[in-house]
Formats: sequence, C-alpha cells, structure tokens
Amino acid sequence: MFASFDSKMTILESYPELIIRENRDIAASVKEILRKKGIEFRMNAKVQSINYTNKTSVTQIIDLPSGQIVELESEAVLLATGRKPNTEQLRRFIESCY
Repeated sequence: MFASFDSKMTILESYPELIIRENRDIAASVKEILRKKGIEFRMNAKVQSINYTNKTSVTQIIDLPSGQIVELESEAVLLATGRKPNTEQLRRFIESCY
C-alpha cells in the first residue's frame, strides 16, 4: 500500500527467502510483483536496533552471511513480527463443553 503512494520501501527479511512457509513459486511471484512496485529487499538481515531522532529513524541490521553491520535511514518503520495463535481461551471453552 505504501509503495502505491510512491513511498520508497525496503523489506528486511531474516530468512534467505521471502514467505518461507509458502510454495517457492508463489513466494517468487509475490516478490517479483513487489519488486516491480519499487520495493527493495534485504534478505538474511537481522535487525539489531531502531533509533529515532526528530524526523528520522536509523535501523541497524546485521547482514547474516557476511556479518557486516549496515545502517538504514528512514522516516518511518513498520514492524511485523508474525503471529502466534491465541488458543488458550478456545481450549478452555472446549474443555468446559465436556
């Protein structure tokens, strides 16, 4: 969505491939579509820190294959950490039915 508004975007991915749990052909297609929209990718990148100043942020990453520390400047950071199922309430509900 942000790329559609002409924002320059870089996706930092800790794995060597995008969408690691998805079929490789589908993941490659998604990556190519995003690349055509101008989105850049840094694969094998582990985020070390994000530091904010008045108007910018500096994200420090480690390039995992080389061990090199890289700093990226940006106006904003969108962080997606994945998801974890919240099934405890569901488990309790099922147990109460018996």
